Amino acid sequence: MSEPPAISQPLLPPVSEPPAVGQPLPPAVAEAVRAIYAAADREVAEAGPRCEASGRCCRFTEWGHVLFLSHLELAVLLDGAPAYTKPVGPDGCPFQVQRLCTAREQRPLGCRVYFCDPAYQERAGEITEKYLGQLKELAHAHDLGWQYAPLHVWLNAYEPPPAPAATPAATPAPPPAPQAASASTPQAEQMPPLPTEAPPLAQRPAESAGVVSSRRPLPVVGP
Repeated sequence: MSEPPAISQPLLPPVSEPPAVGQPLPPAVAEAVRAIYAAADREVAEAGPRCEASGRCCRFTEWGHVLFLSHLELAVLLDGAPAYTKPVGPDGCPFQVQRLCTAREQRPLGCRVYFCDPAYQERAGEITEKYLGQLKELAHAHDLGWQYAPLHVWLNAYEPPPAPAATPAATPAPPPAPQAASASTPQAEQMPPLPTEAPPLAQRPAESAGVVSSRRPLPVVGP
């Protein structure tokens, strides 16, 4: 019995160290990943696989498969996926809640292409290879390396960045202490004391025709 032919691997140029697990991608790279997803989604829609909405595709052990994804796909996934609890096991996806995907917009290529319709399996393989190749080309074009691993391996290795420390509230400055008056410090102008005795009244001549004026004489302030 002859040995199966070996699968050739494309030669790739040397690249720098891949980014840290889950590190955000440059905006242009993240946008290119989403464009690859959109193109793959269109081809899947044209193929028209049947979906029973059973959620079994996200329960990996039950359905007998493993979800692999690249570090580019992981970065896009974690950019909008909800929080999850560690450790993550290989049995299923932590983002499936009540048979629904809570990270649908960010889901990786494998989730987009995979359907359990038996008549679609060959076409699914073709679409996967085509767009997985485009992801590899994108990674190497931006010197980002290439890493490919199961979902639970990635999620267990990912350490979210620490939350920024809260800035303490500024303490109000105490009011300035009162200063003692000195010869050099100008003092507020003081009001002169009020006289304790009324000034003498002015003497006025008697009114003509014996009529006494009802007006009181005006006080005169003199020396």
